[in-house]
Amino acid sequence: MQRLLHEIFHYRIAWPYLRASELQALYTSLMLKSIAISLVGIFIPIYLYELGNSLTAIFWFYFQFHLFRLFFDRTAAWLIAKYGANKVIALRYVFFILTLNMLVSIPLFNWPLWSIALMSAVHTSLFFTAFDHAFYQAKKTKNDGEQISSIAIIQSLAGALGPAIGGIIADVFGIEFTFIGTIIFLVAAFIAILLAGEGSKPIKLKKIAPGDYLKFKDSAPVAVAIGSAFILGQLIWPLFLGVNIFSDHPYAGVGIVMTIGQLMSIIVSWKIGKLINLGKAGEIIKFSSWGMWAVNITRLFVAVPLSAAIVNLFGNSIGGSALGISYAEGYFNKMASYKKAALHYNVVFGAYTHLIRLVIVATFIIVLNTYDQFTAFDLMFIISSGLVLLINNHNFKFR
Repeated sequence: MQRLLHEIFHYRIAWPYLRASELQALYTSLMLKSIAISLVGIFIPIYLYELGNSLTAIFWFYFQFHLFRLFFDRTAAWLIAKYGANKVIALRYVFFILTLNMLVSIPLFNWPLWSIALMSAVHTSLFFTAFDHAFYQAKKTKNDGEQISSIAIIQSLAGALGPAIGGIIADVFGIEFTFIGTIIFLVAAFIAILLAGEGSKPIKLKKIAPGDYLKFKDSAPVAVAIGSAFILGQLIWPLFLGVNIFSDHPYAGVGIVMTIGQLMSIIVSWKIGKLINLGKAGEIIKFSSWGMWAVNITRLFVAVPLSAAIVNLFGNSIGGSALGISYAEGYFNKMASYKKAALHYNVVFGAYTHLIRLVIVATFIIVLNTYDQFTAFDLMFIISSGLVLLINNHNFKFR
């Protein structure tokens, strides 16, 4: 562990790349954003459930969210081309803070969920479209495996204690205090990215035509795999734990389980970055996709907190770190291969991920209203276990 910490903070992973101002801004902003989201992010569906919303209403909320993102990703790309990625990331934090204020004030103002889904789609599209574009432009190709693993390590370090702390605060003092902590870190992230200036120059962006969505269709299987994995990890799995495993203390229970997984991810991410630099990304994708197939099938048998913690530990390490980092290596290489069309590719790939998420959420709603929640959750685990294997149909080029 001592050697690991030395590697992270003093030698090869993060600090050599921080000399580049844009990467420094991205890493700093990402760290603060990760702390903010780790405090409250996984608790949002549980929070909505605790407010008395049905599972159908919650999943309809996320259906609307991904539907809105199909539009706002295109808007974000236009803003990036005109004003630069860092300014768009800064704008994201403004919308994120507004969204959190709407969430925490639902008991007072009874905001319709569609309006919060709309605001959530705006800030999420602004960030991920801009961050992917900025990182692809700023990263160095020589050690890009370690640079990508730096992102995962920063997220894991920043988020390691966040879920547990945020969950305990929510259970003891109330979820509104967790939201306040999140807003403070988002303000800091906003200031950090704003002070950094704009590292990338504005670019010319041609209109994204319907034909562009077919031009990149060879990436659709990967997008389906990643999109399904995201919706499982960020929505279905935490909600399953909060509703069925930790129903008495959903925030603290889910938070502690997620924290354990994040801590393990730090070690795995560090090792994966080194393996990618050795040209092992393709092998890692294959191994980790089958690993996630096994993890998703195992979720079917989770019935007590201990089994939930163990399954989540493997899920974070294999899916969040091994599969996530190796996929990101291929994805950013693919973006680079399109050069001036990289932003187009980013938007189209995102559209594919939103479409599969819409299908998954709609399927959950139909099954939930036809059978019961247990059948719906189990079916999602089975579907996700199959879809994740589609990533092996990638056409990524690795070193």
